[in-house]
Amino acid sequence: MSFFDELLKSLRDLSSEGGWIFWMLILLAFAISANLYTVAANITVKSADEQARVLRRIDFCFVLIGAAPLVGLLGTVSGMLATFSGLAVSSGSAPVETISDGISKALITTQTGLVIAIPTFIVCTLLKRRLLNLIQSAPQGIPAT
Repeated sequence: MSFFDELLKSLRDLSSEGGWIFWMLILLAFAISANLYTVAANITVKSADEQARVLRRIDFCFVLIGAAPLVGLLGTVSGMLATFSGLAVSSGSAPVETISDGISKALITTQTGLVIAIPTFIVCTLLKRRLLNLIQSAPQGIPAT
């Protein structure tokens, strides 16, 4: 089994437990990576207008990065609601499957949000620092925002 086959199998398994919120997080991760790729490709721009555009793109990346843990938290709330719903419906003994599914959804979406946010925050911070250093060292540098 190839790496990509294993990756797709893992994503299918996680999505069955994380639901639509998991896929929202994956979509957010692709948006962040596309923006970071654009920033990295344009990190050595020369004109002040291009530098300002790249700085705005970095700020937009930080907004997307900040959304990842919040979407993960939405999954946590959704999972816990499913857990409590399973407890409320049960008469006598709690349906373990319903409760464990809700807790699993809560944990997977929380973990996914953090796994997306933490490394991308570090990369985005390093890219911003590098761009600001390039701007300051350039003779026609623009003021840092």
